[in-house]
Amino acid sequence: VTSHGNIRIPLRPDLSQGSVDYIHKLVESYGEGERCMHCNLYRSEKPGILQGIMENKNVVPVNTVHGSCPPDVMTRGSVAWAAGDAGGPDFFIDGYPEPAKWWGTQHTNFGTIEEEDSLKILDFIFTLPTTAEDGMDFLKESIHFDLR
Repeated sequence: VTSHGNIRIPLRPDLSQGSVDYIHKLVESYGEGERCMHCNLYRSEKPGILQGIMENKNVVPVNTVHGSCPPDVMTRGSVAWAAGDAGGPDFFIDGYPEPAKWWGTQHTNFGTIEEEDSLKILDFIFTLPTTAEDGMDFLKESIHFDLR
């Protein structure tokens, strides 16, 4: 849930059960009606990388959890932990129109955006203003999101 609309990411326990378990614990950790205080989208590399973070310091870090990486390269809508096969708390969403062959298959994927409405919100976020820092483009204003 973002201020720009809902991005629905069906979780994929078949790709990384540990990652899915972490996300469920994260949602439970902030309680009913509460917000995830450290869930933000902050980096936007047009046209294909949207990066964010989802964490709670009181929840066991996901970076101790590794899933099996899929045999296929990431495609538009794939969601994976940043930093290769390591687990979060930083993650990214593939927005490239073509498969990201240059990334290889080393990422721990845990979800896939499939609905066209959600992909349209992703595309809109890529149009928001960014600022360059250390060779990367960051959203001028990070976007808070909540998990449900």
